[in-house]
Amino acid sequence: MRNIHGNYFAPSVLNLIIFRLSRGDALRLAQRLPLAIIFRAFGARLAQHHYFAHRHSSSINFQFSFLIHLNFYYSKNGPTSRQSKQVKMHLSPRSGRAALVVAHPSHELRIHGWLEQTRPYVCILTDGGGRSDEPRLSRTSEVLDRVGATPGTIYGRLTDLEVYAAILNGDSELFVGLVEELCEAFVTERIDYVVGDAAEGYSVAHDICRTMIDSAVELAEYKYGHTVENFDFLIVGRPDESHNHDAIAIHLDDDAFTRKISAALAYTPKLAQDVEAALGGAPFQGLRRFSQPQLAGEVDVEVSASLLGALTPHPKLKSRFEDMIEGVPLEAFRIECLRPARSDHWPRSEPLFYELYGENLVAAGRYEKVIRYKEHMVPLVEAIKAIRARTEREEFCAPYAS
Repeated sequence: MRNIHGNYFAPSVLNLIIFRLSRGDALRLAQRLPLAIIFRAFGARLAQHHYFAHRHSSSINFQFSFLIHLNFYYSKNGPTSRQSKQVKMHLSPRSGRAALVVAHPSHELRIHGWLEQTRPYVCILTDGGGRSDEPRLSRTSEVLDRVGATPGTIYGRLTDLEVYAAILNGDSELFVGLVEELCEAFVTERIDYVVGDAAEGYSVAHDICRTMIDSAVELAEYKYGHTVENFDFLIVGRPDESHNHDAIAIHLDDDAFTRKISAALAYTPKLAQDVEAALGGAPFQGLRRFSQPQLAGEVDVEVSASLLGALTPHPKLKSRFEDMIEGVPLEAFRIECLRPARSDHWPRSEPLFYELYGENLVAAGRYEKVIRYKEHMVPLVEAIKAIRARTEREEFCAPYAS
């Protein structure tokens, strides 16, 4: 991974890319990682392995062979391809400059352990007010202040209603402008890796946020040659599970887990009630409070109840969100999974959760129109992703402009 810091810190690079050695990236990494750093980082333990007994006449060939064998060593001695890398990670600010980009305040609580260890640069798309128009940004600011994280330039820029209106109106320019701003922040702040919302088909704001992150990462690479590693994490999915075997699972010790619980207890009264009930042995019912603030309002009790009936004809969709509906053990939040972001993480089954929920909101008189995946989201996502092609055209035409 490219590191643009003036003081090149070898262990920082290794901390960020070690997970990639077990998924077949050895050849690409060999071109970026000096052999001396490898030996300093891994020491004699791997060097004594019988795979490395053979001497190579060419130093270049040796470097490639070493990483190939190292890749093989980890694949044989590490976790299987069917499970996440369940490792205890002790990150620090020196592990590389990190950014957190999310759609709503409170998402940071899902990865609070990672947050306090890395103290990232934080961008938040909305103020979290939902339809109730009660912003929660100040509560997230308190969380960030306690852990020493830095609010970014995009910090509660829009309301949820403005995001929904922009999606319905196909206002791609709004989101493209935010992508460009996010790209500039990645470069200016020397961001090495970004962690952000996963696209789960639950919230249109989450899914658009994921598109913005992916596009900003791609634009930073193309426009400035600045590589940003890209990770996502589930917002409403069970926190200790991941369908991607490349996911990094961070296990929190008792102290870190206690601080995470304390942060949730101090966030809002309703979330505190959910946490206290879970501490008493009940399933934690507050997954939705981490995701879409408007679901926490009493005005949505009727809508939420009718939604359960709407999910019944769609067993696959219902099973995906079963934990959100029925609750999960609080202990599940001891694990925080970061997944290398990939395009196949996008939900493809129909209908999506936010469509069914939108139908119930419209029926209850909360909204006038349902946001649809094919009608609204797909064209908008394609327009946002086209930002690189547009940049290429602009650069090509610039010399010919009068």
